Amino acid sequence: ERERALVAARAAIAPARGAADLVRGARSASVPRLLAVVVAAPSLLVLAGLERWVPGWWDQAVWAFQAGALNAHAVRHGEWWRLLTHMGLHLHLTHLALNLFALLWLGSRATRLFGPVAFLAVFLAGGLTGGLVHIAFAREDAIGASGGVLALLGLLAVGWWRAGDLLPPVMRKRLLWEMGAVIGIQLVFDQFVPQVAAAAHAGGLLAGALLGVVWPLRRTTAP
Repeated sequence: ERERALVAARAAIAPARGAADLVRGARSASVPRLLAVVVAAPSLLVLAGLERWVPGWWDQAVWAFQAGALNAHAVRHGEWWRLLTHMGLHLHLTHLALNLFALLWLGSRATRLFGPVAFLAVFLAGGLTGGLVHIAFAREDAIGASGGVLALLGLLAVGWWRAGDLLPPVMRKRLLWEMGAVIGIQLVFDQFVPQVAAAAHAGGLLAGALLGVVWPLRRTTAP
């Protein structure tokens, strides 16, 4: 009798534990961490020169910044690499830190819900789409990984909506409100801060949401 009770208790607890793991994110989020290093490394090297943390790096940092930033004229004349390289450049440490925090927070959850391949694909797709939308609607140069980060936000928002059979209704509702609030705050923020590439954010968010509709969910909470 005691054994049967224990088995029943474990069976009742398992779904709740699985849902909690799904929300918490992957325990060994190695792919988001690796991507964070890839994004941070060139940003820090360029900032070290521009901020004169390292004497003698100014000229190299200026060249890297100018060669990698998202410039509409340059992209239209064949410098397509800028659609990717702009994601590895940031204006200052706060800009970089915010993007890295969001990348790790959203990336861990996205990896758990969709898998590491989806995480990487959506991040890159968001950066590329955000870059294309930016050069179509804005004249200013742009830098930063925000397009990819917003794509992860869109991916997760749609993913939680689709994960009705993986999450308790109350938890799912809370997550959808959470994602909606973050998206709403970001969109409002974009309208009042002139330096923000609002078009790139919108393009990345849309790309992530669309991929979230079609990309298969992982039907397991394994790390």
